[in-house]
Amino acid sequence: MTTQDLADAIAALPAMEPVERARAAVALGGAAKSVLAAERRRALAEAVSGGVSIAALARELGVHRSKVDDALAAHRAAGGA
Repeated sequence: MTTQDLADAIAALPAMEPVERARAAVALGGAAKSVLAAERRRALAEAVSGGVSIAALARELGVHRSKVDDALAAHRAAGGA
């Protein structure tokens, strides 16, 4: 699922019957977590390739630099450059 697919699915929620909407919301919650994590990894990789240091990113995000390193490694493992 892409970010646009997720946005489209969320936009479709109001037109659904209540029970169907509740089921879809649960499914979308899991999908959203995955899509947003991938987006975060891509953004971190883009920042690093643009010259931002891992230490600076970690400070800006309020996380340990190992979290940024882990995200970048996951991005590369998923086929990202």
